[in-house]
Amino acid sequence: MLRTTNENEPLCGPLTTLTSQVPAAMNECIDKYSSSIKSSAPWSSQRQNIFRRAYNRVQLAYYRYEVTFGLYVLTFNEKLVVNAFALTVISLVFWALLYFPALVYNKGDDLIWLLTGHRNQQIDIVS
Repeated sequence: MLRTTNENEPLCGPLTTLTSQVPAAMNECIDKYSSSIKSSAPWSSQRQNIFRRAYNRVQLAYYRYEVTFGLYVLTFNEKLVVNAFALTVISLVFWALLYFPALVYNKGDDLIWLLTGHRNQQIDIVS
């Protein structure tokens, strides 16, 4: 027998009628494990070790890097090659900034001149 409802009447009864149909053992089990889940949640207000928090931040940053650039679909060997290339490029940029700051500044100025047509430096003309 099908029961028809109008637009304002909900399809299921109130929550109290649903919970009264659940066996007592099930309620006890839910109460027992829901309290342990709440206490072990990582977003709880418990203070974590500073090294554990740093490790979690690094893991999250690497996860975002993998998802952003699509590395999560690659095999381990392919990820190794891509990560080695990325680390090489980043280390070369830092090396250039440390050992050749004037050269990097001049080349950056040249790049800005090529893109915009204006120089950042003022050239003094001696007559």
